[in-house]
Amino acid sequence: MFSIGEFSTLTALTVKTLRHYHDKGLLMPSQVDSASGYRSYDKAALDRARLITALKQREFSLEDIRQILEDCGDDGGALEFLERHRWSIRAKLNRYRDISNALERTITLEKEARSIMQNSQYNIEDKFIAAQLVAGIRGLGEHADCELRFKKRGRAYGFGIAGKPDNSIYDSEYKQEGADFESFFPVKKEKPAGGIDVHSLVEVRCLTLVHRGPYDTTHRSYARLFEGILVQRQWLAFFDFRGRESRCGAHGCCRCSYRFADTEHRRSRWRGGGR
Repeated sequence: MFSIGEFSTLTALTVKTLRHYHDKGLLMPSQVDSASGYRSYDKAALDRARLITALKQREFSLEDIRQILEDCGDDGGALEFLERHRWSIRAKLNRYRDISNALERTITLEKEARSIMQNSQYNIEDKFIAAQLVAGIRGLGEHADCELRFKKRGRAYGFGIAGKPDNSIYDSEYKQEGADFESFFPVKKEKPAGGIDVHSLVEVRCLTLVHRGPYDTTHRSYARLFEGILVQRQWLAFFDFRGRESRCGAHGCCRCSYRFADTEHRRSRWRGGGR
């Protein structure tokens, strides 16, 4: 048997800490004098104290340590727990490493985008988009689905295509899934084709600027464009992107525009192709 002072020396735990562990039910003395309240500890308590110290050094809370000791019952069970916990920590390290790499990529892209914004001229223009005959497919889905729609129309119309691909977006807000939009090509004349709707788009007046940089940074150009809009409710979103590079993260070029609202043709558009 060890006195509390001797036990304190053997475990490198202060007497105050030993009393606290006793109160918490973590480390019970083998004997407590009923008259003096003096605590005594045996060798089993010594092993348990060392285990508690090891867990505490590894940032386990006292409540976690108490639960571990209750569940494991002995050092062997605690060892199995520590092995499982080690693998859990390794899995978290891998996850945090992936997060760190993702943050590094985000920081790099953010710096590049800011550099482009600072070194680019953003002249807002008031211009008209001419009326045109288009062949399109409208439906719900993700915006990336436009690729398949463009391919279908390209095969159907071939040399009958009269311009670069466009999308008309009918939603009043951004939707990652279930977006309502039409993907279309300007065409020279109407040609019957299954699942493809041919119709005319009216001429529209809009405020527009050219966005330079990755497609996923167009929100910066929209912010610039908003600064030029005095009454936002009088406009509908319209943007026109040029080049496939901007959709895959390279430094392409987009045209961002907001068109004057009207009651007959309330649609927003984004277009790929020339200025």
